[in-house]
Amino acid sequence: MSNMATNTAQASTPAVSPDPSAPNPSGGEQPDESVLADDVLETVKEIALDEVPGGTLVRVEADADGVGYLAHMLNADETPMTVYVDPSLDLVDLA
Repeated sequence: MSNMATNTAQASTPAVSPDPSAPNPSGGEQPDESVLADDVLETVKEIALDEVPGGTLVRVEADADGVGYLAHMLNADETPMTVYVDPSLDLVDLA
């Protein structure tokens, strides 16, 4: 199915904001999560990519619950995962 090949390519391309037509490997997003300012974005991306060797960044956003930032990623084996970073820009958790 050609649509599947297109969607797979979109999911593996690093992105900051989601493409509404692309599949969402993180399992969903809350409508009140937002894209980050450039300086915070770069720091969260760096933390996430350091913590997930060989991973692909899907999107980075402020957590809707106000407890920091989320980096939605695909692990090296393409398993969806999320890196949680607190407001002080320290790693909190991987899930």
